[in-house]
Amino acid sequence: MTFSRFYLIKMNRLCSIFILFFEMTSLFSFSHAEVLLERGSTWKYLKGNESSGDWLTVDCSSLDWPSGNAPFRYGDGLSGTLLSDMPRLYSVVYLCRNFEVQDVSKYSVLDLLVNFDDGFIVWINGHRLIAQNPPRTPLSKLASNSHESGKFEQFEIGELGSFLKNGTNKIAIQAFNFSLSSSDFLIDAELIGILNDNKPPVLSGFLPESGRIQKLNSVQLQFSEPVKNIDLSNLKLNGRLPQSIDGEGLSWTFNFAEADYGDFVLSWDIEQAIEDFGRPPNKFIPESNELARYHVVDDIAPELVDILPRPGMTVRELKRIRLFFNEPVMNFEADDILINGQVPKSVIGFADGPWEVEFKKIKRGPVKITWSNKIGIIDKAAKPNSFISSDWSYNVDPNHWPGVVVINEFMASNQSNIRDEDNQAVDWIELVNSGRNAVNLSGWSMSDDKKIPGKWIFPDISIAPNSFLVVFASGKNRRVIGKPMHTNFKLGSSGGYIGIFSPELPRKVIDKVSPKYPEQRSNISYGLSGTDQWEYFVKPTPGAVNGTGSFKNILNKPKFSRERGVFIEPFDLILSTKEDQAQIRYTTDYSLPTSTNGQLYSNPIPITNTTIIRAATFRRGSWSSRSATHTFVLGDSKAVTSLPIISLVTDKKNIWGETGILEIDPRNTNKRGIAWERPVSSELLFQYGRDGFQVDSGFRLQGGDFIRGRHTPYKPVPWSKYSFRLYFRGKYGESRLKYPLFSKLPIDEFEHIVLRAGMNDSINPFICDELCRRLYRDLGHASSRGMLVNLLLNGKSQAYYNPTERIDINFLRSRHGGGSEWDLIAQFGEIREGDDIEWNRFKNLTINRDLTIPRNYKKAVSLIDLNNFIDYIMLCIYVDMDDWPYNNWRAGRERRADAKWRFYLWDAERSFGTDGKQMLGRQRRVVTSNNLTQGALASRADIALIFQSFSANSEFRLRFADRVQKHFFNDGVFTDEHIALRHQELKNEMKHVLPDMRPYIGKVWIPQRRKIVMEQMASIDLQRSLNAPSFSQHGGIIKAGFKLAITAPSGTIYYTIDSTDPSGANAKKYEDQIALRRYTIVKARTLIDGRWSALAEASFSPDKFGFPVKFNEVMYNPIGGSDYEFIELKNISQTEVDLSWYKMKGVNFIFKLQSKLDPGQLIVLASDSNPEAFISRYPRLDVYGWYNGSLANSGEKLALENAEGLEVLKFKYNNQAPWPMIDDLQGHSLQIIKPSVNANNPTNWKPSSEVGGSPGK
Repeated sequence: MTFSRFYLIKMNRLCSIFILFFEMTSLFSFSHAEVLLERGSTWKYLKGNESSGDWLTVDCSSLDWPSGNAPFRYGDGLSGTLLSDMPRLYSVVYLCRNFEVQDVSKYSVLDLLVNFDDGFIVWINGHRLIAQNPPRTPLSKLASNSHESGKFEQFEIGELGSFLKNGTNKIAIQAFNFSLSSSDFLIDAELIGILNDNKPPVLSGFLPESGRIQKLNSVQLQFSEPVKNIDLSNLKLNGRLPQSIDGEGLSWTFNFAEADYGDFVLSWDIEQAIEDFGRPPNKFIPESNELARYHVVDDIAPELVDILPRPGMTVRELKRIRLFFNEPVMNFEADDILINGQVPKSVIGFADGPWEVEFKKIKRGPVKITWSNKIGIIDKAAKPNSFISSDWSYNVDPNHWPGVVVINEFMASNQSNIRDEDNQAVDWIELVNSGRNAVNLSGWSMSDDKKIPGKWIFPDISIAPNSFLVVFASGKNRRVIGKPMHTNFKLGSSGGYIGIFSPELPRKVIDKVSPKYPEQRSNISYGLSGTDQWEYFVKPTPGAVNGTGSFKNILNKPKFSRERGVFIEPFDLILSTKEDQAQIRYTTDYSLPTSTNGQLYSNPIPITNTTIIRAATFRRGSWSSRSATHTFVLGDSKAVTSLPIISLVTDKKNIWGETGILEIDPRNTNKRGIAWERPVSSELLFQYGRDGFQVDSGFRLQGGDFIRGRHTPYKPVPWSKYSFRLYFRGKYGESRLKYPLFSKLPIDEFEHIVLRAGMNDSINPFICDELCRRLYRDLGHASSRGMLVNLLLNGKSQAYYNPTERIDINFLRSRHGGGSEWDLIAQFGEIREGDDIEWNRFKNLTINRDLTIPRNYKKAVSLIDLNNFIDYIMLCIYVDMDDWPYNNWRAGRERRADAKWRFYLWDAERSFGTDGKQMLGRQRRVVTSNNLTQGALASRADIALIFQSFSANSEFRLRFADRVQKHFFNDGVFTDEHIALRHQELKNEMKHVLPDMRPYIGKVWIPQRRKIVMEQMASIDLQRSLNAPSFSQHGGIIKAGFKLAITAPSGTIYYTIDSTDPSGANAKKYEDQIALRRYTIVKARTLIDGRWSALAEASFSPDKFGFPVKFNEVMYNPIGGSDYEFIELKNISQTEVDLSWYKMKGVNFIFKLQSKLDPGQLIVLASDSNPEAFISRYPRLDVYGWYNGSLANSGEKLALENAEGLEVLKFKYNNQAPWPMIDDLQGHSLQIIKPSVNANNPTNWKPSSEVGGSPGK
């Protein structure tokens, strides 16, 4: 039987495709398909390593074989035909069956879907078509590589006329296992015919249509059918790319930055690759490159969009009004507005607001707010529009009480209680109106900071008498009437403040949880009991009367007389508590103490060997404390104690048994996801009293399917050495690990940590992956940080481990900044974050285009961080990265218009050769290995194909050669001395753990590899250092009168000192020494017979020049409060300055990796307290970053520290003479007069000429 389905495909490596089927045809109309052979079908099959010789040629029905349903399996899968006799007896299964085709001509291709473990070959009508992991030799009956089943992978088959026929056809499969002792085997298949589709998609409509419009920030497109390859480069608005894209299938919206007023042309990118889902796809061809023309005009008059207090309200006093406009306005003077006919004392504001109108306090009676007849408020349009005014009124009654609204209940650690409209479990606050009348909350506010009472303002909503209102404390800031409310702040589980405030200005507190609510627990609410006492509720009741089953308090953890750590002498451990009438219970068997589990503490506990104590405090009527876990390491050898120790402690049932993640009977090690995450106490221990940490977290097994299916505690390493992943979640305790885990990394918060066991380098030398990642970091790129530790699991040593950062969104944001939307691609094209639309587009523009054509090369370069890619390839060449580039890589980009792809090193265990390693695989790799022109980079893997395509371009080859010159010479990363230094660092760390570390890297690889790689790169024109220039001093500090000499073996030397390339028009021919008097970057090349050498480059700085980045403008007392603060920096030099990992002190800001300032570049750092408000005030400003904290109005010190923590720039401002008196000119910024002069000199600063300053100008 055949039937139609619609399905969306996503390309995987080679011809593999993962498929998502849709049974509904109303939403999508993708390519039609007919199923010719269903998965789970009945097959003729033969077990054994030898088949009858004619099985490929005879009709399946004539074979004297048994019949069975797929899948054919053991160890994996469900149902089907169980091959229980297969282990150790045979490794091959033969399958055969017929299928019918009515009309071959109606199909464009066939899709073969196979779920397999470990390899197979497929024939149709005797034609061999597809093979995955076939035997290495004709005589072998074993799969060449292992492969885990679990999903159907798709393989496209074309040229149907050469093998397919109308009527009965025959499909034959020979399936292979990886070894006779393999733990599992599976084979199942499905065959689908893809119907022809030759009709291309067309654009059926778009909005806004061409013409005169008032606003232009998005364009909506409607196609005739669902399309793919929609990306940010498809459309341009006056040459600008959109910021984001929304949509799917037929409809897509391109979101642009708000357009200025004037004329705009919307045009297609001539290289857009939009196409439908046909097989093969049909390309969208627009009727014209120009889609639309717009004339954007500002004919919208300014008007008020918010007024505080809200019009018509009764307030207890009135002396201030706050106004917000729909757009920036000017010419708002005090005599424009009247309060009961009187001019106010002052009007202060900026842009669209807030504008503060201050007047003499009105104590009682009606108040009429009107506008004068000579009002001059206008917007900033080319032809200004006048303000549309309207009057309003208040009533002032000192005895008025706005309502009996109180905070009734809240949850500050919601893990699985109620969910919001995004299906997320977020914190919440419940208010109740306990009065007799409805209360309108319009203009009321709620805050988690009593110093900022108006932090989140309620819209025009009411609470009926004796009714409840639940507001989500999610930080999402949503105030749409009729939909769930979300504050712009979150609650902390360790304690904090909540207050609700009246609508008048200044605000007055109505109710509060003060001065600080106590520690909160996951899924436990805190609320008012029937006696109006704050208590904990086991059964929260958001939106309803608070229930029963409450506890008045949560007990504190017991105190330990000794902190966790490494000890030399035995001692007695004393546990104590200050909780009245409480008892302490403890365990030593790794389980958590409860009121019924563990021992009742009464006497000191003798610690005579390595011991783990878990203790908690209990009292009737109170919520027990969290358990405190302390590991005391005592009497272990230096092999254990010489490294930091990570101690994982968990109940034994979480490790072994039916629910244990390491159990192999049943096999649980291959199970994944949060269902197989278990609670664990994680501790970091040091010798000599250094502080580590303890945090309750979740842990899972880490690793690929290959090792997961073979883990066993009874076999030697690597089978018995497990990798783990730690998850820090609120359900266990803290939502992040807050600890500076990795030295010299200015990041101290982590959501995940990977504990690497080193599957392919698990014993000796063990350091290969860590060494590679440190070298990649030295090259200047984002690299996962790691450290070396010994691991204890429930007190038992698991040997040495390598904790590292996981490459995920948190890692990417920590290195590059940016938002929460990223694409992250891994080996075989796996999507780890986002999607693969931009990845496939990038591959198409590199692999499938001729990059020797300048236009194609320029386009490809615009999509990738080329220096990152070159350095990544170069490192993989030097270390002879194995099991790569099909496997073991990551590539990521932020999902924005100008983002570039970057590559990240991952899993380099199989590097630096195979000598002496305990590796899974038979390949031997030595110091002379070549993965550049042979093997890895000569393969058909995506990375290899990208590299091959780029290498065809002469500009790329020269750039590659420039990077070689940078890193292989002049104390560069790939000099023998530098790599030996990094190797020795790790060797020293491991000296007591691995005193007999294999010497191959230090004695063979480092002394020989550089010369070998240089020759390999030179053989394909990637290395041109033989004739590169040399400097008499290669950069650094220079004295007055210094002159630079440049030499080269032969050829003509050209140089520049203006940051341009010496191959360009600005270059000068070198004839004599160069006098350097300022901060300068010198670049030089030699030219021989029209061929340029590699680039020699060095930076020189006079010893008195100082740091080239200076403070340029500071807004510390803006109108509207700290939301509008900013700091402006400027690079006053003529060269690029790298601020990677620099810190701004006074406020909290860390510059991310590759934070480079161009010559003369201005950057603005702004307060993160309300970015939306800041952007509204400065809509055209590109904010470089958002800092935490605020600037003191009375003055404070601001400083810039480099990555080593040394101050390179500082100044201390003040609001007292002789500093400019900004308090007298509120809303003006502090601007430097001469950036090159001392910033601590008050006379070198002036107030800005305009209110609001001039950030970015």
